[in-house]
Amino acid sequence: MRNTISQYLGNMDKPVRAEFEQRLYQGQVDLQGVRRCDQIATTFPPRIITWSITSACNFKCRYCFAYYPPHGPAEELHACNRYNVNHIVKCFDHFVANGLLEITGGEPFLARQFIPLCQALTERYHISIRSNFSTDNLRAFADAVDPAYVKMIHASLHIEEREKIRNGMTRFIDNVNYFQDKGFRIRVEFLLHPTLFNRVGLDIEHLRGHGVKNIGLKVFRGYYQARAYPKSYSPQQKEYITHYGNNVDEVTILRGGTNFLGMRCLAGTRNFVMDAAGNITRCRTSEMLYGNLFQGTFRFDHYAKPCPYLNCTCPYQGLRGTFGEKVETSMLLNQFFVEIPSFIKSKMKTRKVIRYLRKRYAPTPG
Repeated sequence: MRNTISQYLGNMDKPVRAEFEQRLYQGQVDLQGVRRCDQIATTFPPRIITWSITSACNFKCRYCFAYYPPHGPAEELHACNRYNVNHIVKCFDHFVANGLLEITGGEPFLARQFIPLCQALTERYHISIRSNFSTDNLRAFADAVDPAYVKMIHASLHIEEREKIRNGMTRFIDNVNYFQDKGFRIRVEFLLHPTLFNRVGLDIEHLRGHGVKNIGLKVFRGYYQARAYPKSYSPQQKEYITHYGNNVDEVTILRGGTNFLGMRCLAGTRNFVMDAAGNITRCRTSEMLYGNLFQGTFRFDHYAKPCPYLNCTCPYQGLRGTFGEKVETSMLLNQFFVEIPSFIKSKMKTRKVIRYLRKRYAPTPG
């Protein structure tokens, strides 16, 4: 066992090994009874990269918060267009044993060589996928990828877009059932736009009546008729979400529990966000670049730093990554000054997006 642990520690990247040794020295890790090196990995939070593999999407949801610059997603520099599958997979090799790759978009199933990439990734890592579940290659994925290494598939249900497609709901339900039968953990997430409350109950009943097992509500974050959500949900709507709420994170976001200013966050140490080209930031709010994974320049912090932002645009990452009490003001100011260029860039981008969304969803005169 001693040789197994030594070999396992030797394969760790230096900051992770230093963290492990420090926790071992402080008595926070007990190796008594450990028989496999993968059990050691459970003493660490998983290293998670949320990879927006593409911004291309086949849906045009009227409430979509996605904002594309004038060049649009078509000219995006995709890693899948530049690198082969083996190179991409090899770049993740420094991850610890219990790491997770969360793949999102746009619509990830539109990415080039997506299925062979997921096949190769799941030979070494666990993945999760967020998709609108509408493409023609879904069943090919289900037949090719081992469900044991897919932690969760989040099938976002954009009901209005579905109804624009011939037999759209029937195809959606059939595909969800196909994945369920294959053994995949799949969750249908109904996005609760303010205009959909009059039908959400019947839609969920329809899904359940056709065999869909795991259904959840997803809080709308964005603008509608120049009003910000989820803050502008009515008391009755908030009560409905809370009563139905089978997702603690969604209820927390609904109640506005997403201010992490001054709290230590695993973003930058264990959690990261990556764009289609492999550029990495600590989170979606911060614009501070941590290098490029596919070019071998990726770095990460050696300890959890405090969140310097008043408004978190990545609440799911914040909810799973923040911990402890708020740090001293001096430490928070130090982190703020470090991120001033990122803060200014993020503010400018946020204001541009808000102006765009307010204009797009402004109430119609009369």
